[in-house]
Parts: sequence; C-alpha cells; structure tokens
Amino acid sequence: MERRETGAILTKIRDAAEANGGIEHVLSEMRPGGAFEDLRKEFNTALSHDEGFAAAYEKATSALSTYAGARAGMMTAPRAGADANLARLETLDEAIGAAAKALPGVKDGKSALDEALEGGKEALEKAFTAVRQAFSRDSAVRGPSPSPSFGP
Repeated sequence: MERRETGAILTKIRDAAEANGGIEHVLSEMRPGGAFEDLRKEFNTALSHDEGFAAAYEKATSALSTYAGARAGMMTAPRAGADANLARLETLDEAIGAAAKALPGVKDGKSALDEALEGGKEALEKAFTAVRQAFSRDSAVRGPSPSPSFGP
C-alpha cells in the first residue's frame, strides 16, 4: 500500500511537470501558498509513511551532497591526468543533475539538485577560504618582501 502511494505521488509530480512547464516550475511551486502545495503535502506524507522510500531518499540526497562537495573540491584542486577524465565526469554530472533536478528537495520549493548545489557552494567557499588562509599565512611567515630600488 505504501509503495503504491509513493509511486502515485511521484507520478503526479511527473504529470504536473509535463502539463505545467517542467519540473523546475512544479518543484518551485511545491511550497506553502504555491500552485502545487498539495503535491508537497502528499510527498511529505509519503516520505514520512514509507520507511523504505524515506531511507532511499535519504541515501540518494546524501550521496548527491557528497558528490557535489567532492566535485567542487576537484574543480579547485585539479590533479595530473584530470583532462583524460573530464569528458566522462561532465557526462556523469549531466546525468546526476537531471535526476536530482526532477527529485523534490527536503525544503519547500527546492529540488534535490538545488539543495546539493547549496551544499557544493558551501564546500567550494570553504575550499577557497582555506586556500586564501594558506596564502596569507605563508606571506605572514615570510614577512614583507624587499622592494627593488634604483640608486645607491
């Protein structure tokens, strides 16, 4: 019974997307006062009543967040041989992004992709902060560099 309810709400979300301008529009309106507020309520009910669906959803969103963070780290610290895998990673990024874009997020009006990108953005910001701090510590240790001067 629970699996049927879960499947039914996912089908309703997909059907609404096909009839109403796409999944991004439907997910953005799955919030209080939104055009698809009822779909959000049904999705939340399915998530809370179907333990198998809730566990699979948690596993998928957790893996997506981990991937987004790891991928952000790869962009800030390229490794030798990275060019060889770039096309493969870009194809994988597209497939993961498409699947995550079609999955409602935990927050009202967001997709799982939106939430993962927020997590990836935070990871990227942390990486840039760490790099900035490393450079500022390095220059503080060395002290000011002497300026070249012309003359005696």
